[in-house]
Amino acid sequence: MLRPPIAQERLEPRPDGLVRITLKKAYTDGTVAVDMDPLSLLCRLATSVPPPRFHTVRYAGKCHGRMRLLAMVEEPAKVARFLAATGEPTELPRRSPPRGPPYWKSRVLRRQVLGDEDDSQGCWVPQTA
Repeated sequence: MLRPPIAQERLEPRPDGLVRITLKKAYTDGTVAVDMDPLSLLCRLATSVPPPRFHTVRYAGKCHGRMRLLAMVEEPAKVARFLAATGEPTELPRRSPPRGPPYWKSRVLRRQVLGDEDDSQGCWVPQTA
């Protein structure tokens, strides 16, 4: 069996209907836990599930033949010349435009510990995901 994406011990249902996820390590801004609504949590977890009959480990090679080293090229001018000779594009592809926001409004709260105060002095900061 595979490991779950989130350890069961780090999930906690809250009385206000949100689910609290305790983080392994605090974020750089001091966030130690994240509260989100169950639909947002399920949508984020669903992205970690591969589609059916989709291998998550891929191997390179053509027609299951033996792989062989074609060239060891390190200089940019020679790399461009090698790519052009093999019929590969030499220019970087254009970046796709950024995607829009999700169709639902997610309510995410991050628990931040301020300074060297103890755990009971943290504050909840609302954020949108």
